[in-house]
Amino acid sequence: MAKNFIEELRRSGKRVPIQKFIRVDMVFNGPGTTGWVHTHHMWEVFGLPDLEIRDVSPLFLMEDAGRTLNHIAQYMVDSQSGFDGAKEVKLGQRFGLSQFTILSFEQSLPINPKDPDEVNSHFVFPRWQVVNGLSYKCEKCEKGEHHVH
Repeated sequence: MAKNFIEELRRSGKRVPIQKFIRVDMVFNGPGTTGWVHTHHMWEVFGLPDLEIRDVSPLFLMEDAGRTLNHIAQYMVDSQSGFDGAKEVKLGQRFGLSQFTILSFEQSLPINPKDPDEVNSHFVFPRWQVVNGLSYKCEKCEKGEHHVH
């Protein structure tokens, strides 16, 4: 049923609204821990890898990490039909959200590989980790000089 709806939207030149098909979860294990923001259903519905951002502060940028994953997921789905000029995204590729936000994709591995619940619920299908796309060091950092930014 979902596939027919998606194909009909694409045939009519409309954007497929990913929010109707995927879910973004934000998980953390309590005070003093960082969170794990990740998608579900990208593979099952669109044949695309699920996405994740790890080590997110739950009280700082967790919502923004969720919005970022939604944005990337929408672009990836758009790329399947070339909607609005979207191009295929590949593992290892740099991806610019803006001129100041460059990220990249790495193959994800389970956080706790010996936990069968985690592996079976999150790592059965392909999953990419969204990571920093560029490493920035100022001239003093490059020279190994100690200083304050």
